[in-house]
Amino acid sequence: MARDVRSRFFHHRPRTTVAACNRIERKKRLLQWVQCKRRDKSRTKESNMKQLTLHHTAAWLLAASLLFSGCAGRTPQADPDTGDTPHKQETVDSTESTAAAAHPDPDFTAYTEDYVRQTCENSYLVLHHYFEDPESFGIDPAKAEVTLGSILPDEEDMELEDEMAERLQSFDRADLDLTQQVIYDSLSFQFDVADQVYDTRYNCLDQIWNAYNNPADSLVQTFSEYEIREEADIAPLITLLEDTPRFVDDCMAYTKEQADRGLLMLEYDDVQEKCEEIIEAGSESAVSRNLQEEIRALDLPEKTEETYLDQVNKALETSFYPQFDRICRDLKPWQNKSRDITGLANLENGRDYYTALAHDATGTEDTPEEMQENLQKTVVSLSLQMQNMMDKDPQSVQEATNLVTDFESVDEIMAFLEDNYQRDFPTVQAMDYEVQPLSGEQANPGVMAYFMIPPVDNTAPCRIRFNAVDYGSDTTDVALYDTLAHEGIPGHMYQTQYDHETFVYPIQYMLNNSGFTEGYATYVEGQANKWLDASQNAVKFYNWMMMLTNCYTALMDLSVNYEGASLEEFNEEYGDVFGSGDLSDIYDQLAFCPAQFQSYYYGHYKIMTLRNEARKALGSSFESRDFNQALLKDGSVPFAIVERNIQTYIDSRR
Repeated sequence: MARDVRSRFFHHRPRTTVAACNRIERKKRLLQWVQCKRRDKSRTKESNMKQLTLHHTAAWLLAASLLFSGCAGRTPQADPDTGDTPHKQETVDSTESTAAAAHPDPDFTAYTEDYVRQTCENSYLVLHHYFEDPESFGIDPAKAEVTLGSILPDEEDMELEDEMAERLQSFDRADLDLTQQVIYDSLSFQFDVADQVYDTRYNCLDQIWNAYNNPADSLVQTFSEYEIREEADIAPLITLLEDTPRFVDDCMAYTKEQADRGLLMLEYDDVQEKCEEIIEAGSESAVSRNLQEEIRALDLPEKTEETYLDQVNKALETSFYPQFDRICRDLKPWQNKSRDITGLANLENGRDYYTALAHDATGTEDTPEEMQENLQKTVVSLSLQMQNMMDKDPQSVQEATNLVTDFESVDEIMAFLEDNYQRDFPTVQAMDYEVQPLSGEQANPGVMAYFMIPPVDNTAPCRIRFNAVDYGSDTTDVALYDTLAHEGIPGHMYQTQYDHETFVYPIQYMLNNSGFTEGYATYVEGQANKWLDASQNAVKFYNWMMMLTNCYTALMDLSVNYEGASLEEFNEEYGDVFGSGDLSDIYDQLAFCPAQFQSYYYGHYKIMTLRNEARKALGSSFESRDFNQALLKDGSVPFAIVERNIQTYIDSRR
């Protein structure tokens, strides 16, 4: 990914700067598969898997408990509150016991500042996202190349990363203070994982043309959320718009190489639909509206404002919008070169690539086999616990399967979450935010909502966008409540506020282990459900249902992308459990998004395991607020660091 070292270091592929900056600016909420919708022309086609699951709970649990009973061994009982099974904590690297210096190492501080500066000066999009006032952090905007990037990593970015990795090894970890040691450990983990993920053997394995991930979506997301903070931001914006044809050239070249190697999987109809929505919206699209509003908000002199509006509109009309016609036209012939949709394991080097992606996605060194074993044991344990409640308290089970809220608006949900989070989470300063629905051309069927991560020196309200087109019509749906907890309070937005109040170094904002970030945001959904006006057992059972679904989603991802299950095998293995002989939509989504669900659901599993261990170790001394504070302590870091923090918390309360 050209001009964006984060493409290799900080987040998942694909490696275009556009797609990467969308991941910097937007935290996607990947759908639980039972809630997945696939769009047809009327945008009304909806999976009925959720209803089937709820209507056949008993048969589902029986199938779940039997499915893995032969391979899971002796099954420990689930924790009565969390539903999680106790597992031995991971062995933490020996650096855990290394003494820390009493004061920061100034040379290491300079190293982190160099890293932030050079990363931002390599990409204007990265710089523009992370800093409102980059000069105050020693960053020169004039050095940043203004480009949308390309598909494969840029040599300069690779050289920078290699240089910074080598410099990192020159430091003695014992000379660093505790916070610097966390940064050192995070960088070490992520450099190692990046070397795995960005092996050149995997260059054409990412699929970029489908309903869940495509350049048309990325372009719309980039410019419909683009912030113009001052007049000086307008010239780079125009350059970026004018770079769109070159960016699409690069995407098409990548597609040709993929097809020539027999690796292309193309969902042409879904991409065409997205492009047609943008073309139809034209000058009324979210992109045009946003850029016009941003320029007008600067309150420039009238003639100056009109000049800039004309320049931006010209760039949109001549460089940006024509590319969506072109994508439809140029992609169409490649339909005949597209192979059947299949998991990574069935592609050359795909199994190794999935293993690397899983390490990256989860922030652990767990092998796929270990992940599978852990998830299978949890499925069995949850199933037994749920069956026990079905026998003893069927009324609560019925309430759980029909759980709704009485909220009348999104604003009311957010106010409720803000009023209640302090029951279980540390108090932070008042959060300034806005929640806005997505327009039709912005909406993606694989995204319920997202939180836009603000700059390090942010002065504007935080922003949450939710997919009102596909998922926002019923404000009493508990899934919408969970989504706003995930994206807002006490999820991503709350964590961002907590980080801003506790971080010491700018580089800490750039470290992003998605296994912790998304695992944490999934975890807080269950915590927020406890605040609803429902019986304790009903909420407990509902959370168990969600956890069981999450575990199955992660297991299905492993089946498709690591074991190489065909669609027929996939239907045979999971169809009876979920009451459907055709799970093709789910299979396709997993094949196009390998390991992405692991960030959410295996990350959630890791956090619940730590919570369960803390509860068992501390008994009546366990406090949710203290546990959550230890969980949040260092931000989005690999789980080995999180485990150390939780062990420190346990030791301090004994």
